[in-house]
Amino acid sequence: MLDRRSQPPDPASATAGATTTLGGRARVCVIGAGMSGLAAVAALTQAGFDVVCYEAGGAVGGMWRYENDSGRSAAYASLETNTSGRRMQYPSFPRPELAREFLHHSQMCAYLEAYYEANELARHVNFGATVDRAERTGSGWEVSVHGAGRRRFDWLVVASGHYWEPAIPDLPGEFAGETMHVRDYREPERFAGKHVVVVGGAQSALDIVSELSTVAARVTLACDHVQHLLPRYAFGRPLDERDTATALLLPLPAVRMILRSLTGLARAWPDRGELPPPEHPLFEAHWPTIVSPTMQAALAGRKFDCRPRVVAMTGDAVRFADGNEEAADAVVFATGYEIGFPFLPGELGRPHRREFPLYRRIVSPRASGLAFIGVVEAGPGMFEIVERQSLWLAELIAGRLSLPAPHAMWSAIDRGERRSRRQFGATGRHTIFCNRHAYLRVLAKDLRRARKSSRASARPRRGRRLPAALGSARLQGRTLRRTAAAIATAPAAGTLDDIARARYSLIVTFRRDGTPVATPVWAAAGNGRVYVRTERGSGKVKRLARDPRALVAPCNARGRPRGPALHVRGRVLRSDEEATAEAALAARYGPGRAAFERTMDAMRVDMAYLELTAPRSARPARLRRASVGHRLRTLAVLA
Repeated sequence: MLDRRSQPPDPASATAGATTTLGGRARVCVIGAGMSGLAAVAALTQAGFDVVCYEAGGAVGGMWRYENDSGRSAAYASLETNTSGRRMQYPSFPRPELAREFLHHSQMCAYLEAYYEANELARHVNFGATVDRAERTGSGWEVSVHGAGRRRFDWLVVASGHYWEPAIPDLPGEFAGETMHVRDYREPERFAGKHVVVVGGAQSALDIVSELSTVAARVTLACDHVQHLLPRYAFGRPLDERDTATALLLPLPAVRMILRSLTGLARAWPDRGELPPPEHPLFEAHWPTIVSPTMQAALAGRKFDCRPRVVAMTGDAVRFADGNEEAADAVVFATGYEIGFPFLPGELGRPHRREFPLYRRIVSPRASGLAFIGVVEAGPGMFEIVERQSLWLAELIAGRLSLPAPHAMWSAIDRGERRSRRQFGATGRHTIFCNRHAYLRVLAKDLRRARKSSRASARPRRGRRLPAALGSARLQGRTLRRTAAAIATAPAAGTLDDIARARYSLIVTFRRDGTPVATPVWAAAGNGRVYVRTERGSGKVKRLARDPRALVAPCNARGRPRGPALHVRGRVLRSDEEATAEAALAARYGPGRAAFERTMDAMRVDMAYLELTAPRSARPARLRRASVGHRLRTLAVLA
């Protein structure tokens, strides 16, 4: 068993969230641009870090890209998800059209491409870049990319997946026919008219043996035990939609009883055919197999034979554990995958079976600055897990979370989540199997603690707006329509001093057709800039993203101008720049504004900070020279 005694911790192992940075921005290397890698790149770039992603393939998608030129995709032509579409989405990027279907691999690949485009990740991802070696050097990591030299980073994030290195049993004897691992399987037609033996008893083995039974002359499934079977649907709904955190309140026997009752009443319990029984209770040791229509037809029609495990090869036949032999033309091994990351030195990239000790299932306890995303077996809902892991890691690198001392880290790894320990303890003390809800609860608790330490980082749900904010903004825009037009046509002779003295400021931004829109805000001025906190989904944020030109003028609480406007250029600040803006606003307004902003955080409203920069030619030293007459004329126009 792999534990902390099998390899001493790295002397430089991190015990805090502090990071070596260049120019205040942590340099992070992400390996992989599949489901896990894209989530990591999106979260880390949104947190303001300098992120470089290396992907061995020529496009995003990872295992969901059919015939991926990385050579690591196990997708076959008919592959569909065994989890419903609602569970196969990032929480921050829902797609209504994917809500209930069990998706084809091409649909999953298209969804990942859409996520890649929507989060503007192109400038961070390098395709066709295979990482040959990653080594810990000094206070960082040196990453060697094939044909592209070496680069140094503060953090290394491995998100390349762990379903690509085939695990094939070492059987005595030789076989004259064709052998392959399920990773290399693509279409059943090549086995038409042949006798095929499929070795394995999990999801992929049953999928492949069912598909081969439609074209092969004879198909045999060789295994001692086959995992539990569950249907895709019950009462017209995907069964996995009923997998909620409420189950944590019940003991596992009660969960099993409720599930059996539900599927029994729905008459949805799958026919096991002649499959051998499972060797463990439902939801323990391994996750169950989800039965597709093709699989159900094959089981109900007894379209393949079942034999014990294969123990030897005998020329043109295979020998089973019961001593019988059977002639075969091909053997397909659906025997799983080894977890391995060959670019990492020693035991850092080579676990023991299904044991891979990581703090919070993310951070390596053996080397500082090394993290993994997606190295878990949590059943349905992996998209939610990798996104939350990525958010957790971003908080750690930013310093809003800290790692415990090494002994405490190992103690937490040994304990794991209580429900996960009960379900999968037989798989190993450091197993990658876990209960999804129990694990997400642990990460959520850490993230709440991080957000309490810094309100500036509190964006719990992307896109979340204050209730009725859109209607309120439209009403305000109509009320201030004439004011916005007057400011836009009047001479912009204001100063930052005027903004600094006023209790409120009026921001004027421009629609696509040039129509000005005015919004009164809290604003703090300093160092030639004006800082504003607002909802990330607000109209002014969208308008500034399209056209950074804006005007800002002092005003009262109702938006009535108190002086001339100032030309500025606006932008949304990165996460690592927000502290300066928040400090300026907090110093300017005190407890009244603080109470309001705490309400926004409690309601999980997605907030952003704007920086409005005055041109150098309009900085205060020159603006103070504007004549009194000019200002009076401007005020007359605004009135």
